[in-house]
Amino acid sequence: MIKIAEVELETPDPAYAEGNYNRWKHRFPQQTIKLPYVDVKDIGKVYVYLMSGKDPICYYVADIENFMNPNPEYRWIEMMPDLALGKIKDAHKAGVISVKLSIHDSNKFGPIDFKQHKSWSSEIKKKRTGVKIIRAYVFQCRDLPAADDNGQSDPFIKIWDSTSKEKKTRVIDDNNNPLFYETLELTIEGDKTEEMPPFILDIYDKDLISDDFIARSVIKVKDACFSEDENILKPKWHPCKMTPNSPA
Repeated sequence: MIKIAEVELETPDPAYAEGNYNRWKHRFPQQTIKLPYVDVKDIGKVYVYLMSGKDPICYYVADIENFMNPNPEYRWIEMMPDLALGKIKDAHKAGVISVKLSIHDSNKFGPIDFKQHKSWSSEIKKKRTGVKIIRAYVFQCRDLPAADDNGQSDPFIKIWDSTSKEKKTRVIDDNNNPLFYETLELTIEGDKTEEMPPFILDIYDKDLISDDFIARSVIKVKDACFSEDENILKPKWHPCKMTPNSPA
């Protein structure tokens, strides 16, 4: 659900769902909203909610100025769990959602037909999105926080893809600077690279009862190292960040 002032836009159920991957491919028709504001910026915020029935279990909020481009690109946004509702307790499990949204101030700039802009001119393809096979070389981590009492961690890395099969590295015991040197093959949906989701790498500490989340690195597709002409791959360091309710 997208909420702008008092207006709520809700998608239907996803057209495709497998595991924790959902695809909607739903476009709302252009509509005019009359609101008692002097300027569109007075509306303040745009809210995006991931709904479970009538409950908004995760959300994203941003200034309305971020959505006033009439020719936007797809944007992958990181959700946050609604801790008051409590259905999702860990921030790193809230997920990411791809949206494209344009808001136009008709009072200030006059009427607009979004279909005259390249971003909105093409129709949405209802068929299944194309599939790309990605080879990820996982080299090493540096300066991971300690997750165990001995000042060390037993880290391994999970990488998300569009399948229900878990993709992860082996565990490196007692090491905050682990060397993996592993290759993981990922299946990602997307007709174009700009539509593909970011690569999400979650680092966990292996425990006997429950694995502890350590940190996450989100790598945009455009930041991945590749060369289509020479087929040469070069390693690149990507930072991890702690989520607000991370245990470490």
